[in-house]
Amino acid sequence: MDPSTQGDVISNPAWWALALSDANTVWLTVTAWRRRRAARAVGPHDDVRAALTSVRDHLDEVISGEGLASDRWKAADAASRRRRLADVASRVGDRSLRALLGTVAAEYQAAWDAAPDPAGPRAYGLGDDYPDMYAAEDRAISAARATSLGIAVEAHRSAESALARLNELERRTN
Repeated sequence: MDPSTQGDVISNPAWWALALSDANTVWLTVTAWRRRRAARAVGPHDDVRAALTSVRDHLDEVISGEGLASDRWKAADAASRRRRLADVASRVGDRSLRALLGTVAAEYQAAWDAAPDPAGPRAYGLGDDYPDMYAAEDRAISAARATSLGIAVEAHRSAESALARLNELERRTN
């Protein structure tokens, strides 16, 4: 074929239509791939959000109450929250979200471990011996409660960071 009869490729609308349709196909394919990848990174996002907000809400209670009484802090539901968060974290595909969830679970566990054990039964009406008898135990409980509260504040910050990362990943899938 004679090149002079083919016409200029740049001025031919058929070539432009073909090039634009190919570019559009590539763009749609890449966009769909990125959305599927982001959805896999979040994992089961409803489970992740439920577990994370449950832990965050419990940490809110602990922080606002300046360290809950140890029997409420060491309740069975706190242990189940911790296990649920660790289970959900293992199913998340995004590395940074998985690391944040692991940090929240570890700090939640540390705060739980640092919480004071419940005080034993106390006898009252003993006269002047009472202040000396329980003073050391009260100081130990107060120190353990302050330590647990400090760790709970750090865990709450980590939970907020993990929720921010989860929101960012969910925005990518929409």
